[in-house]
Amino acid sequence: MMVMRRNPSYPLSLIKDTWTGTNPVLHPAGKTVSEYLMDLQAKLKRIHNLANQHTIQEQQRYVDHYNKRAADKHFSVGQQVIVLIPDSTKKMVSRWQGPGTIIGSRSPYSYLVKLDQGQRRWLHANKLRPYHARVQKVLINNCSIVYEADEEFGSLPVADTTASVEPLPSTKIDSTKLNHLTAEQKHEFLAILDEYPQVGVHVTPDFKPKRLKAYRNCCT
Repeated sequence: MMVMRRNPSYPLSLIKDTWTGTNPVLHPAGKTVSEYLMDLQAKLKRIHNLANQHTIQEQQRYVDHYNKRAADKHFSVGQQVIVLIPDSTKKMVSRWQGPGTIIGSRSPYSYLVKLDQGQRRWLHANKLRPYHARVQKVLINNCSIVYEADEEFGSLPVADTTASVEPLPSTKIDSTKLNHLTAEQKHEFLAILDEYPQVGVHVTPDFKPKRLKAYRNCCT
């Protein structure tokens, strides 16, 4: 209408022009302008009701689908939590950061969290998780140390301290089978067996040491 350099005609302006006789409109034999507008209003109202009903059904379907795996979360003031907020380097990626401390709440699912940097944010419970402090990673001889001040560190693995009763390999060898060795050689041989028991060196009763054959040096 603006291209044709004239103002558009709206339903109310058409009715006004018809009633005042400024721009008489040729009515079809079926409906007058008033009847057409009343019919249009009824159709729009019916469509609005159908759309509203469909929206309510879809919202309930979304809620039921979400609640299948959702858990009801509640936190108390002073509790430490981790928060899901956008990463500082990647704005489109959110990461669990923290810990933070809950310092207030205005509804069962809205909490005011104070982060380590001193920031304060109102966050929904869906973006919060309880923070469990981990044991300080101090290793002494491959052993972790748990201090009395540590809390909620989970289950601790306990090493088996049962002493092994497996006899040493040196005790399984008949000493008479080593008479061909000197005392120092016997001591070194038995010490090597005890140091590397996984090698599995077994000396059978019919064990006989192998002797190298004499060879002649052709160069002499």
